[in-house]
Parts: sequence; C-alpha cells; structure tokens
Amino acid sequence: PRDDLCYGLSDKKATMELANAYYESISSSGLVTGQAKLLEEKGWRPPSIAYSAMHGVGHQWAAKSFDTFGLCPFKSVLAQERPDAAFPTVPFPNPEERGALALSQLFSEAEGCDIIVANDPDADRLACAERSREDGSWTTFTGDQIGTMLGHWLYTKVGKSSSDEKNIAMVASTVSSSMLSIIAKREGFHFEDTLTGFKWIGSKAVDLNSSGYRTLFGY
Repeated sequence: PRDDLCYGLSDKKATMELANAYYESISSSGLVTGQAKLLEEKGWRPPSIAYSAMHGVGHQWAAKSFDTFGLCPFKSVLAQERPDAAFPTVPFPNPEERGALALSQLFSEAEGCDIIVANDPDADRLACAERSREDGSWTTFTGDQIGTMLGHWLYTKVGKSSSDEKNIAMVASTVSSSMLSIIAKREGFHFEDTLTGFKWIGSKAVDLNSSGYRTLFGY
C-alpha cells in the first residue's frame, strides 16, 4: 500500500517512531548549521536539485532530510521515484555505475536542475553530479571526492567552531582516499583509518567518542 512506509514488511508505527527519533537527533546534533539560509541571499541563482530514488525506498527519507536541513524541496525523477524490483530504467541499480544517472541527467536538463543526488534502491549508497552552467557538461563525483568534500565542510563549519578543536575526530576505511588524513594533519584534528565496512568505521567512532573525542564524520 502507498501509505505503508514499510511495504508490508514491518511495523509502521515502530518504524516511524525510530525515524522521527533519528531526525530529531540530527536536528539537535549541531550539524544543522543554517547553511540553507544562503539560498535566500539575493544576487545569485541558487542551485536546483534533482533527486532519484532509483526505483527504491529513499524518496520519502530524502525529502525528510531536505526538510530537516531547511533546504528547498528537490525535484524528483518521477520515473524512478517508486519502488520497482525490476529496475526498468537502469542497466544496473547502483548510482555509482556508469550510465546509471543517464535518466536523471536528461530529467535535470529538461527541468533546469544543476545538481543530481541519487540513492541506490536500499538508500545506503549516494551519488552526486553537477551540471556546468557555462557549457552544460556533467561532472559525476566519486565516493572519495564526496567524502573529502563532506569531511572538509564539516570541519570548516562545525569543527572549527568547537570549544576544543583538538578533540575533533574523523574516520575513513583503509581503502578510501588519504585526503581526509592529510586535511587532518594540516588542520590539527584527529584522524584514524579502519578496516573496510561501516561496522569498523562505526565502532571506531564509538571508541573515539568514549575517549573524549567528537567524531564528526566517517566514510
């Protein structure tokens, strides 16, 4: 049923309680920095964002995330918005695969969108692409580029304003780019790499938090 966020697989009430608690924790975490207020400044055309759920479950949660951070609503790639186990519009349902964003790019060009944000069907992978306003060409960012930009932005906007910058920490798996570790050396915050997989990244973040650090980011 369209009104069942769990698609008949779980308890809708319990799921929504968990989801609401998650977004409330984000709202009070200090990560909602007011960056969205820049969209209200005059003299420029703020970016328009297209979002693709890639025939998966991410749409409702992406919309809630945009709302939580005060961002303007995105334009949904309607042909990929609803869950469909046949994945009819993509050769392989992974937004990191070559060609997976082709429909999103056509949609964005028709709708005047500058940025694409796409999840894979179970919404634990993320792809981003940006269209040049000068020549219309697309740049699709790698996971390491996204991770580096997010880590640098979080340190700049949150870490530097912390009461104790030296207690800021970040974590990345050993197969990831070394760029965050280089930024950490330059800026003076703590960095550790881990074995591959979020269970290792998450457990290291917990260990660091227990040792007096504030782990801002891990990927």
